[in-house]
Amino acid sequence: MSDKLASVEEIGRRARVGRATAYRVLSNHPGISPEARRRVLAAIGELGYPRMRPKGRRRRSMLLWLPGIARSIAGPVSWEVLDALEAALAERGRAVRIVSCPLPASPEALPLELLREDLEGILTIAFYSDAHLAALGRRWPVVSLMSSRQARGVLSIGPDYSGAARLAVEHLVARGHRRIALVTGEIRERNFSRLFLDGYAGAMVRAGLGAEPGLVHSDPGNVGKGEVAIADPPGQAAARQLLARPDRPTAIIARHDSLTGIVKVIGELKLRVPEDLSLVGCGGAGLPGQFQPTLTAACYSCAEMVALALGLLGSVPPQGARLLVPTELRAGESVRAIG
Repeated sequence: MSDKLASVEEIGRRARVGRATAYRVLSNHPGISPEARRRVLAAIGELGYPRMRPKGRRRRSMLLWLPGIARSIAGPVSWEVLDALEAALAERGRAVRIVSCPLPASPEALPLELLREDLEGILTIAFYSDAHLAALGRRWPVVSLMSSRQARGVLSIGPDYSGAARLAVEHLVARGHRRIALVTGEIRERNFSRLFLDGYAGAMVRAGLGAEPGLVHSDPGNVGKGEVAIADPPGQAAARQLLARPDRPTAIIARHDSLTGIVKVIGELKLRVPEDLSLVGCGGAGLPGQFQPTLTAACYSCAEMVALALGLLGSVPPQGARLLVPTELRAGESVRAIG
């Protein structure tokens, strides 16, 4: 997509339609053939969206795009991020417009309601498409929260999962644990699951324990993607496999989105935390209080992530960047010392 603002006439010529048809598509008029709409949107992708604004000064706005995730079904961490964002904006006397719509099939087919805006920048939460982030980053400054994605024009801000796993392992080792399992998502280059595994493996090696492959359960089904799966929460298959071992682990480390499923299986097996199994999580500051007994967890600050996002939205480097927010270990009641 070009950074230059095209005219409606140029859009119409490129799409091989009249100016009136091009304008109706830009205005989201319903009485347009699918083919004409497709050609006009393709032309916008090539030439850019025309500025159709009345004369005079208007305050530029920020937009928060939740790709198909309504607040009512967003995961607990997304709730924390949204609450922190609302509090920070209220403190600054600012407002943000929230758009919740699915990702278009083509990264260049951005929703018209976004294209019409004269935006200061775009914030996203738990955005899982590199291609779509890159398309947004070519037009506006973008800060992607709870994201490990990297694209030009996009600043990704997320937790330091490597440091979180290290803190969890060190806490468990100090209390006598040696068979420590890790539940994480699919391992891909530079993603959060890779960071989580790297921190775990490094800490296990430094403790002289090694990283036994059988104690690591890595699978896409272990983590959510912004949604809450009430009936079948992630992490259940991992817990069943790990706890069925004859030499089962004495402790499990898992991210926030796997914990509900793990706790569900622990209950089904009539095991007790921490008497039969210790559990350490990683998530936002509100995570420990979501479980009974209170969870021991490596926690990060959603408020810190939001403050960074708002402070850096106007200075996103053209090449993009990634920032990791540190975690701290909060001891709860889900870990017991063993001999």
